[in-house]
Amino acid sequence: MKNAYWIFEKRFQISGPRRAVQKLAMAAIFMLCFTGLDNALSAQTLVSLDDAVRRIAVGIEDKLEKDTKIVILDVNVSSKRLSDHIIDELAALFINSGKLVVVDRKNLNLINEEMTFQLSGEVSDESMQSIGKKLGAQSIIAGTGEDMGDYYRLRFRTLEVVSARVQSLLSENVNKADPLFGRLTQGQSFLAMKRFTFGAALGVGLGAYSLDDLKSDYSEASLTSQTAFLASIHGAYNVNSLFAIQVELNVMINHGVVINGIDDYIYTHGVETETGSVYNPSRKESEINDVFTYTSLDIPILARFNFRPVPPLLISALVGPSISLPLGDLNNESHYSNFSQINDSRDDKILNAIFGVSAGVIIGYNLGPGYITADVRFLNDFNPIAVDYKDGDGEVKLFTRRVFNVTVGYEFWF
Repeated sequence: MKNAYWIFEKRFQISGPRRAVQKLAMAAIFMLCFTGLDNALSAQTLVSLDDAVRRIAVGIEDKLEKDTKIVILDVNVSSKRLSDHIIDELAALFINSGKLVVVDRKNLNLINEEMTFQLSGEVSDESMQSIGKKLGAQSIIAGTGEDMGDYYRLRFRTLEVVSARVQSLLSENVNKADPLFGRLTQGQSFLAMKRFTFGAALGVGLGAYSLDDLKSDYSEASLTSQTAFLASIHGAYNVNSLFAIQVELNVMINHGVVINGIDDYIYTHGVETETGSVYNPSRKESEINDVFTYTSLDIPILARFNFRPVPPLLISALVGPSISLPLGDLNNESHYSNFSQINDSRDDKILNAIFGVSAGVIIGYNLGPGYITADVRFLNDFNPIAVDYKDGDGEVKLFTRRVFNVTVGYEFWF
């Protein structure tokens, strides 16, 4: 600030008695700038529908003399229910404050027919004057609404009947996530009335795993997955009728991750028998079938986008990060189809949490207080599952999980 003042003084060579005037001018300029900034920020404030109506009522009262006779002519907004609500609320606020005299609107229909005029769209000043005179009003109020994308803007003007002088111009930005606004603009649209979602589901998963460190342990290795089982609960906070944040707790029994191949270690080094000798199995006898099973708690945090193409159908797209935590050890059952003496089963400690991403689609059908849902989801882990292999032999990265889940369930909206 000091530098700006010095430059201003040098540029205009202001000194002596004129410096005080210059200081006052600079202060006024900065006050105007900050006031303008404050007004700009205030204009961006989103309020509920009822708060917007209250602010407009106060603004109109501030511009009119006490006991002015007013009539609320029309509010041209996106639905008749919204228009009727705003008119009724404004009238109630004016009547209860006692500052203005509200003229009854019951004769408006007769006047409309007489003037072959319908209250729809913008109302001209001439029409407002004519209607105001017929109703015996001194000032007449009309409003409009416009969907601005992220919010809904209400604009109101007050016109003096005799002179057609505009007495006030007011606007407020309504938060479209306001439940009351949702009910009035979207009828009984289910999502518009609900803020929270809670659901549960059961389903199955089919994996598409990839090998990591175990690649070096097998020849001709192939990896397949049998059916996994999934139980899920989720909760969501609906920011508005289109967007929600959803958190899930999914318990998955990752059953039957199967590795088939030739156990290179057994084939190369042989097997110690009960008598202490070493038996060298054939390649056929060294064929192994390893089955891995473990249970995980998967916690996705998802962005959820809700669409309602036709009632009562709901379609939701979900995407977001996920963390997987082990619930117990990883079980490994090794089967040699031609050499049963060395078949074994053991548990290995899982050493790491697993991070990934989850994405999918929910299709819901409205039934009762919520939706019957079918959920198709893809889960892709970024890092492999690692275990303390064979009781202290060190960390081994086994495989990376990729799985398609299909669940059915029910979710409540409240």
